[in-house]
Amino acid sequence: MSNLGDIVLLDFPYTNRAGSKDKRAYAYLLTPHGIEQKAQLTLRFLQRKEAEYPALEADIARLRQDVRALHAAAADLDPNG
Repeated sequence: MSNLGDIVLLDFPYTNRAGSKDKRAYAYLLTPHGIEQKAQLTLRFLQRKEAEYPALEADIARLRQDVRALHAAAADLDPNG
């Protein structure tokens, strides 16, 4: 077990699907301060994504209009249509 301040690493050997026993797996526990930091990072990530969302919606709307226009133009050129 290793204590890195904000996280505590718990290590234990395991056998992977190929049968190799020389690799190690890790589990971690967050300390109270680590939980707070992770919550702050998550909040900032969410705020960034929420700020990006309106621009993404506008891009999608423009692309849909472009596709409709291309489809209409192709239908106008179709001699069978």
